[in-house]
Amino acid sequence: MIKSSSIRHIIFDFGGVLINLDYALTNKAFRALGFDIDRHFTQLQQSNLFNAYETGKVSSAFFYNELRQLGGSQLTDEQLATAWSAMILDLPLERVKMLKQLKKKYNLYLLSNTNQTHYETFAPYLEGLLGVGVWDTLFNKVYYSHQIGLRKPDKEIFEYLISDAGLQPQHCLYLDDLEKNLAAPAAMCMETILVKEQPVTVLIKELI
Repeated sequence: MIKSSSIRHIIFDFGGVLINLDYALTNKAFRALGFDIDRHFTQLQQSNLFNAYETGKVSSAFFYNELRQLGGSQLTDEQLATAWSAMILDLPLERVKMLKQLKKKYNLYLLSNTNQTHYETFAPYLEGLLGVGVWDTLFNKVYYSHQIGLRKPDKEIFEYLISDAGLQPQHCLYLDDLEKNLAAPAAMCMETILVKEQPVTVLIKELI
């Protein structure tokens, strides 16, 4: 339930809130290739390599080479990219409709932890689903971690968005599917919602 009546800006996480994800599919895809990815990556605890890739500090080529060394494998870049992106599923059109309705009343922003491989996977998918360039028009601005060099749950990424967009935190609502990502915005006096048991379309229905 939305507590504040002073919400003017809504900031959405991407994966798990708008686009559906299944981390188990990536783990399964890697295991099928004989690669024990579970030792190095989970949704909640990432190694420094993944953090560096999500903040654009290392290239895709470097990331794949490091994966090969971690897994002791000779897998190709294409095999690794396909497995790494297996977690990315679909974007329900009802959520697109929700964004269009909200955009009439609120400023909308997207704040996502992502990486170059995943971006190169979901960007063409969104173009095919919605049309070229349409996705970005649903928001006042989109912020991807690998492009701005910051990632959640660090407070700096939220401070960057607030400063860049010229927002007042007390007028912002932030939604994420990971509870640890809500601490920083809550400390900044944003209202927060954990998207877990119910889909985002239900959780913010009252704002539409």
